[in-house]
Amino acid sequence: MDLKDAVVVYDAESNLEAHFLEKMLAEAGVKAGVTEDVSLVGVFHGGALPGLHKPQVWVSRADLERAEQILAEYDRQLVERRRAAFEPLQPEQTIAIGMCDKCGQRTPFPAKLLGSVQTCRHCGAYVDVGDEAAPEDMFGAEGGSADEAPQVP
Repeated sequence: MDLKDAVVVYDAESNLEAHFLEKMLAEAGVKAGVTEDVSLVGVFHGGALPGLHKPQVWVSRADLERAEQILAEYDRQLVERRRAAFEPLQPEQTIAIGMCDKCGQRTPFPAKLLGSVQTCRHCGAYVDVGDEAAPEDMFGAEGGSADEAPQVP
């Protein structure tokens, strides 16, 4: 790493993330370097102990402020992506399936999966998305007719 007056700007979760951030910073005009976690300290038969060594992204002190701005935006977007991945589907984004043949439960799926085969979230059996669903289940409480196509977000 040939950075002048180098400082750590980011502790990455993995070597892959550290290299991704290094490239992202380079594309923004900020020269960066990475120290990888390649040590065997903390490794045991069950895996590695987290937190002993972290992959880190380094920048020159002169580029620190710009790098922090870029990485703050990266963190903000990362939080949004993680939150979106765990948010429940909104009623307008879902359709209801018929009861699972194996467990008898009903499971919502995104409207774009209508007509496909998916896995029941309750028991893991295969279910046909949209089969045996009543029109009021498929189109929500707002009504709609069986002739109308579901709204895809």
